Amino acid sequence: MLAPLPGRDARFNQGVALVRARDYRGARAAFKAAVDLDPGDHEAAENLALTDRILAYLDATRAPRTTTRTTPTPRSGCTARLGSPHQDHRRQRPVRRCSGAMDAAGADPTGRFPEKPLRGGGGDAKGRRTMRCALVIAATCWPLALAAQDWPFVEIARAPGGPVAVGTPVLVTLTLLVPSYMPQPPIWPDMQLSDAITQPAPRASQPLTRRIGRASWAGLQHSYVVTPQRAADYVFPPATIGVTYADPAGGAPIRYDAPVPQIALSAIVPAGARGLDPYVAACSLRLTGGMDGPGEAAHPGASVTRSLVIQAQGTQGMLLPEVLDRLPVPQGLRAYPHLPQLQDGPDGARRVESVTYSVEMPGDYALAPIRLDWWNMELNRVESATLPEARFSVAAPPGWHPSLTAAETARHRRIMLLTGVAGMALVLAAVLLRQPMARRWRDWRARATRSEPTLFRRLMRLVRAGAVPRLRPAVTAWLSTLGLSAPPYPLEHALIAEERRRWGPAPAPPERAALIAALRDARIEATSDHARQADGLPELNPRAEV
Repeated sequence: MLAPLPGRDARFNQGVALVRARDYRGARAAFKAAVDLDPGDHEAAENLALTDRILAYLDATRAPRTTTRTTPTPRSGCTARLGSPHQDHRRQRPVRRCSGAMDAAGADPTGRFPEKPLRGGGGDAKGRRTMRCALVIAATCWPLALAAQDWPFVEIARAPGGPVAVGTPVLVTLTLLVPSYMPQPPIWPDMQLSDAITQPAPRASQPLTRRIGRASWAGLQHSYVVTPQRAADYVFPPATIGVTYADPAGGAPIRYDAPVPQIALSAIVPAGARGLDPYVAACSLRLTGGMDGPGEAAHPGASVTRSLVIQAQGTQGMLLPEVLDRLPVPQGLRAYPHLPQLQDGPDGARRVESVTYSVEMPGDYALAPIRLDWWNMELNRVESATLPEARFSVAAPPGWHPSLTAAETARHRRIMLLTGVAGMALVLAAVLLRQPMARRWRDWRARATRSEPTLFRRLMRLVRAGAVPRLRPAVTAWLSTLGLSAPPYPLEHALIAEERRRWGPAPAPPERAALIAALRDARIEATSDHARQADGLPELNPRAEV
């Protein structure tokens, strides 16, 4: 009647799995959705009616409405062994209810009949009515229980139960049961939560067997350690366990996603621990410190290493706070912290810190004392772990004269920093302006080589060198800068005389003085005329045009 089959509607199969997990209200919602989707589904309608009768009976007798169990734990989670999360299988049997061995679903989980036959007579009227109600429910729900036994289901357990303090490890155990065996390992969800740390527990997976009715079911338990990081109500997102199990009838493998019942936990900050910064919750905590150096012959430049070991029970190494890096550094020392070392083992959590101090100035030094306030989860109170201050002295070597005070050293560092920044800015500017500056330099050089002073100096060098063949082109180029196309008469006469001396029938030594004088006079006259024309004013005595 209640037979989950591959290919059926997912709501129908989900309802079957929830019945197997004894989540009757969730099963009723699934069957109701299946009936609403297909009003002609008589099996879903029949299963809906059966779950309604179960819920009515449970409400009448005030029986628990879900079988999600919380493992009994001591007063706090500190004495619970997270490395052994699995309890005795005999304690996992359902509790005997009413006067018989049947549970709320009408099944006999122990597989045994009562030692004495049930009697209808005797007792008060209320007891007889309760007995008759139990017999009716057992007879009605017997097909439901038998059919549900062929489908895997998941149970959950959480330790400790109820609200926990922030930082308290919570052991969440998922128990997966199948009616035959699992040829492949199941695919467990990761069970990650925001603002919480979820890790597999030591020896996280353990096999088990359980007697359900007259059949032996195989199963696996998988445990997680969830540590909340802040005060909040945590609800795990919906998850499934992918399981492959053998068909009890033929042995063929069946793939199924078993839904995980909803898991919720609440984390709070105890009233006495709200002022802790940083907040540390543990069952026990101990500090151990040490110092290496500087030795008897200490001098400026020596080093001192201070170490700290934090050992705690009931927490994890990654939750232990940093301590040495929070301490002030005395003037004259420079601190170089090392990476911390974290360990989690049977003896608890362990964090090892160390800081190396470099001595820059001689003197007497005192490293600050250490104090760590933490919340004791066993005694529900704030406790403190302390270490005294560490002292050492560094003597001044012979001839030691401190050249700079601390303020001067800081000022010099700022100056060096600014100098470095300025140098980097100059380099960056040079890289960015290299091409524009190079182009401007080339343009300036080109203008300079074609300028009047440059061409005149080049012409004078040619005259002094006696390079007569190159004089005429040089004179023409120079005069072009002054706006003249031909040399003045005195200069032309001097050039012709110089060319006759060089190429005439009777060569003679060049007369450089006459040519140089003619060039200078021509320059003076040309530059003065050019200046007057550039001024834009008319001449006082304009020349008469002939």
